[in-house]
Amino acid sequence: PYIMSRLYAEAAVVLDRVQAKQGSLKKLVLSSKSYGNKKQLYAIVCRTLECYDFLVEVLRMVGLLAEEPQLSLNLACILIYDYLFGGGLRCGGKLKSAIVRHKVQLKAAVEELKVKGGVDSKRQLLHQRSREHVVLPRYARVNRIKCSVDDIVAQFEREGMQFAGHCASWPNGVQQVQSGSFLLDLHVDDVLVFAPGTDLHGHVLYTSGRVILQGKASCFPAMLLAPPPGSVVIDACAAPGNKTSHLASLMHNSGKIYAFDLDARRLKTMKELMHRAGVTCAVLKHQDFLMVDPEDGIYSNVEYILVDPSCSGSGCVSHVDRLVDKPDKPTERLKRLQKFQLAALLHSFKFLSVKRVVYSTCSIYEEENERVVSLALEQCCGKFRLIETLPEWPRRGFLHFSEGAKCLRTTPDDMMQGFFVAVFERAETLSDFSKTPRSTRRSASNPAGHPKPKRLKSWKRKRRHKSVVD
Repeated sequence: PYIMSRLYAEAAVVLDRVQAKQGSLKKLVLSSKSYGNKKQLYAIVCRTLECYDFLVEVLRMVGLLAEEPQLSLNLACILIYDYLFGGGLRCGGKLKSAIVRHKVQLKAAVEELKVKGGVDSKRQLLHQRSREHVVLPRYARVNRIKCSVDDIVAQFEREGMQFAGHCASWPNGVQQVQSGSFLLDLHVDDVLVFAPGTDLHGHVLYTSGRVILQGKASCFPAMLLAPPPGSVVIDACAAPGNKTSHLASLMHNSGKIYAFDLDARRLKTMKELMHRAGVTCAVLKHQDFLMVDPEDGIYSNVEYILVDPSCSGSGCVSHVDRLVDKPDKPTERLKRLQKFQLAALLHSFKFLSVKRVVYSTCSIYEEENERVVSLALEQCCGKFRLIETLPEWPRRGFLHFSEGAKCLRTTPDDMMQGFFVAVFERAETLSDFSKTPRSTRRSASNPAGHPKPKRLKSWKRKRRHKSVVD
């Protein structure tokens, strides 16, 4: 009972700090020194947050805080959650007494809310009154350096999973993926989509590097850079390496990728990923991209550059953190980040042979996205211009920027994390892609305008699987 009292007390402290915007829930739980079982602590705070408004309403109906002034609001919410929905209080002493002496009123309040909500059980009421959140699918990218999409599909089918074919619509099609089934993504032709909660971390296909666990939005930058096999490419801010490995896969592990990063620890992790994925065309460099000389002969043949710089990460927020009020925009930090992001993008334009640059962030803030793009266009003296990114993708950049419609955004409503992508091409030598009429640009998964591989077509006919539809 004493240990559980410590759990409740520490959970209330963590909840206070989350609401005070002192950090993410995960970070605050991991930094807690007062309670050792981090999973238990995280779980009770998470569940309390999910139905926080409902718990506050129950407290108000009962008048519990007025009767028990020794309890804070958040401690009371955590206690009544466990008492009503968590299997009962697991503590003794004053904390338990403060709740149990109001058990009649608490149960009466729940019954009244069940009647109002038209539900029959406490669980139904809890589900009805929980704060809504988007649960994202699990994405896995096939590493074509080691295998084909056909190989991976066949492997999962042998293990008893059901292949639901090609996704026919987005996001409705992916929302229908059930546990134990998977499908091939609509936009990225080497990405498989699984039901939320599917855990592949221990699967042999992941541990052997044949599939890479990578969010769909994170696959857009390499796909849109679209370097052909044999290209010379720079990944300006490369670690931890998922995008670099994707570039290598698209290039058939040929040519050269110069991958820069300043963080030695992240580069070490990246080196392990490259080894597991079988990437041999990447040269990892522990160096500041801004200090790389664009006129150095070693980079004279670089034609493609991916700039995915450090950002606020505001698009990569867990559903639990979205349960807390929207955080204040970190204005000063955004100014510092924007300065670096703009410098990295402009530096990429200085490489003598570069003809395409992709700029991307996992941020939702326009200061790191459309604003950086606008400033870069203003300062590059017309040498580079934006091309329309994935014309068939509906969510565009913010339209109050003159060329925002040429950029791409994703949000959790798209069944992905928040992301931003812009594609630049050298104005003097625009590629065939930017000159080609939209009607001849087959798909978002083929941005360079190359014919779609026949293998996928024959595989689709051979298997004759039905696609997921609306």
